[in-house]
Amino acid sequence: MYKSRADAPAPAPAGVPRRCCGGLVDAAVLWFPLWLISQTYQHAAQYTAVANATLWYYPVGALFLVLGYFLLCFWAAGRTVGMAVCGLALASSDGRPITFRQATVRVLVSWLSALVFGVGFLWAVFHPRRQTWHDYAADTIVVRARRQPRPAPRSSRTVTRR
Repeated sequence: MYKSRADAPAPAPAGVPRRCCGGLVDAAVLWFPLWLISQTYQHAAQYTAVANATLWYYPVGALFLVLGYFLLCFWAAGRTVGMAVCGLALASSDGRPITFRQATVRVLVSWLSALVFGVGFLWAVFHPRRQTWHDYAADTIVVRARRQPRPAPRSSRTVTRR
């Protein structure tokens, strides 16, 4: 092992295709709840006597669902479901787990990355450490997750020598 954290090698950044795959899995995970919200919104707008002043709850709820999903996943587990499926993890640039502040900055700046025609996401293709704008702002990096060694299987019988 390494004597200190400074002696350990920096985590290797994950490739862009693997990150895209993780994003597609996350989109699939979020699809059904967002579809359900949109159907409820359409129903409320067409078939009920709900005042239009209250219909803004639905898009805001969808926004909070998406923000909450990413914030909770990043902060609690250091990865989303899509990242876990694709063998990715989110870490600070020095390899440590991210803080709540870093997770919040990353989630909020990711919207800016998307709003400018996705340039913030495409930045990872050209950046040497494969960082997007939101990675750079939050001082994070997406890395290949380290696999934990599996424990040796226990035998159901014990063999004793005499």
